Amino acid sequence: MDYTRLPILLLIISGLVLLPIAAKADLLFYEPFDYAPNSALAGLMPALGAGGPWVDNSSGTGNNGSGQAMTVRANGTTGAGSGQTWPGILSASIFVNSGGYLEGERRDDNSGHIPLAPEVTAKFTDGSTIWLSFVSAATTVNGLPDNHHKPNVAIGQGELLDNRAQVAAGEAVGGGVAHNTSAGNPRARYWDDQNTGGVFEDFLGNTLSRITPQQLFITKIEFGAVNETITTTVFSLDPFAAPTEADFDNATLTTITTVNNLDNASFDTLSFHGTRSNYDEIRVATTFDDAVNGTGVAQDFAITMINYSAEGEMLTLTWDSQPGETYVVKYSTDLIDWGADLEDGIPAGIGETTTATFELVGFVGDQEDSPRNYYFRVEKQ
Repeated sequence: MDYTRLPILLLIISGLVLLPIAAKADLLFYEPFDYAPNSALAGLMPALGAGGPWVDNSSGTGNNGSGQAMTVRANGTTGAGSGQTWPGILSASIFVNSGGYLEGERRDDNSGHIPLAPEVTAKFTDGSTIWLSFVSAATTVNGLPDNHHKPNVAIGQGELLDNRAQVAAGEAVGGGVAHNTSAGNPRARYWDDQNTGGVFEDFLGNTLSRITPQQLFITKIEFGAVNETITTTVFSLDPFAAPTEADFDNATLTTITTVNNLDNASFDTLSFHGTRSNYDEIRVATTFDDAVNGTGVAQDFAITMINYSAEGEMLTLTWDSQPGETYVVKYSTDLIDWGADLEDGIPAGIGETTTATFELVGFVGDQEDSPRNYYFRVEKQ
């Protein structure tokens, strides 16, 4: 579980052990490519949401820059022989960003993938909504804009395959561009290798206009029990304005619904693929705001105080909160099953914290000789 650790607040009462853990974060995965300039992608590991390091599975073949590993560059710089320039996202931008960017050398195949942490993949449940965003660079090659080179980012059962992301190693959903289709316009996409006799199928939404000089892809993924709906749009990051969810809803969208119910419970990989495309600010989140502006910086959203009164078996919790939000308190006895609610629909208090008291009659039962651990966490509803 990727929850901010607290100073140990542990009450051991006859027959009852209470341990609070931190509250849920909405930003699940964040890759700002904030590494030392000229770091090779392979082996790098972001601080939030990764289950292992990046794998560079690109071919390294092509013209101008062929053979170079996928490499993190400082804004405004490129690798030797890349034949392209990109200023990167300005540090003074309203759009929240950090560090450098991942340079796609001018070659026929740029691709990579990274395993996602279990606390991320646990969110890919039927009925959930996941937001995926990334920046794809519009580079300048020989003085001319060159942003049509097939950027794709997806989450699924494995990495995107071949040098145009026509197929995937299993099922996947995401946003991107189809090769040699309407000049490479952005689409909602999904890949499905099920019920097709081993043939990988690539499904595309309607097209959107390409945007220069930087395009921010935002994809809304709605996992359902019957099928999934993927909705994508792109925003220009010039003049570097950060869009809102209302902007997303009012934008021109490309949407596609899966013909089968994808096995999203087995999704464990985030991957990118795109010939000669640069990438920056890849995020996976449960809310639009975190998918667009989440920083991955530890936030003051945690249980800060716990008090148990044996008289009346009353538990009082205090946690960091924001006015206008609503919370649910969950509990577990094994840190695995969090299906039980202590109470939901709890409105935020006035100020920066919320305090609530709960009756625990029935929790202790006949456990005096064998105490049981109870773990509590708070989630925003």
